[in-house]
Amino acid sequence: VMAASSNICAAKVGQKLGRERLQQAFLAFGFGERTQLGIPGEPRGQIPFPKAEISVATMSFGQGMTATPLQITVAMAAIANRGVLMKPWIVRRVVDPASGDVLSEAVPTPVRRVISAATASQVSLWLEGVVADADGTGKKARLEGWRVAGKTGTAQKADAATGGYSADKRFSSFVGFAPGDA
Repeated sequence: VMAASSNICAAKVGQKLGRERLQQAFLAFGFGERTQLGIPGEPRGQIPFPKAEISVATMSFGQGMTATPLQITVAMAAIANRGVLMKPWIVRRVVDPASGDVLSEAVPTPVRRVISAATASQVSLWLEGVVADADGTGKKARLEGWRVAGKTGTAQKADAATGGYSADKRFSSFVGFAPGDA
């Protein structure tokens, strides 16, 4: 079902989790908080408490909340890292070109465990289906010789004129990792 990107399935998962656990899961994965990169003006994103049942459903597939591409990447990386959310970094190492000395180097830093390693492994298998299955929405991300895990997204663009969502304008996205066998 994940391979075909079912909003109905996501809504059913959200219902099973319930309001509190759904919001806690979003927060655990780093949504609604800055990424600790120290980027000036970095937005937190918004994860409002889903007061109505319809909010539980729509938030389960990403409507009614906001997230940055970096937050989405960090959350996906937690699955790739066997359920551990890591502090992200943009630059791995800075080297003095004259001397070759390492001036600074990022060190992998765990922030918190968000899901068990077993759950991360199961979700990784489902995410592989998004890319590998014949009906998967991420088929274009296939890489020869690699197991690729990923998730596509389609979001309606906000329409400033109506205060709602555009009927025909959308954002499309893909986030993934390889190898997919976390």
